[in-house]
Amino acid sequence: MNKTVDGIILEVKDYREYDAILRVLTFEDGMISVVAKGIRKIASKNAAVSQRFMHVRFYLDYKEGQTIHGMRTADKLESFRHIREDLIKQSIASVLCDMLLSFCSDMEKEVYEKLLLTFKRLDQTAKPYAPAAMFLAYILALQGMKPVVERCVHCGSVERICSFSAADGGFVCADCYRQEMRKETREDLKCFRLLVLADDAHYDVMEQYAEWSFHHFDGLFSFFEQYSGIHLKSMRFLRNIETMDFRNS
Repeated sequence: MNKTVDGIILEVKDYREYDAILRVLTFEDGMISVVAKGIRKIASKNAAVSQRFMHVRFYLDYKEGQTIHGMRTADKLESFRHIREDLIKQSIASVLCDMLLSFCSDMEKEVYEKLLLTFKRLDQTAKPYAPAAMFLAYILALQGMKPVVERCVHCGSVERICSFSAADGGFVCADCYRQEMRKETREDLKCFRLLVLADDAHYDVMEQYAEWSFHHFDGLFSFFEQYSGIHLKSMRFLRNIETMDFRNS
């Protein structure tokens, strides 16, 4: 049967000579696969709307009970052009998409709405790690993997907190601190706490609160890696380009 579905394209994989399989996160049906025939042809009308990160309205040959469907045509809802034109934003979006593809197979409808909101913020903000880290914190909470940020993870002390340790599961105080850990500034500790405890209602205030950096996103992602066992090539690439710090070269 024919069906209209709105979704965010998480992945585009070549399929046969001119076709592609799109992995799409939708509100109504969760994660689905869409066969986009002929989009590698020069004259394809659907090629422009079959790109990663785009928010698209699909007109499908829908098969009830299955997770792969044929695309008849599609309309662009939002292109998120600034994400695709900025290497850092594009890399962040890739990490978020890959995380969902590898980790969140049974997703609630709220995830679609959260990712769409995150992409809108990421597209427009000058602080890309603020919405990215907030979405990551949301996924950690959804999967029951929130780091401890209200006390020392070892002794429970709320005094002299000095480190955020992904391996240990959250905040560590000066008495439990080990030499291999990284000491955090008071501002960075506040940022980690905000990310874990804040919700969307606080986003505008939170974005202005600090100079959100790769360090905050990487700290939470290291926690994700520690407790999910998943390591993404896209995150390795993001770490590499941040290490090169090409923006200041």
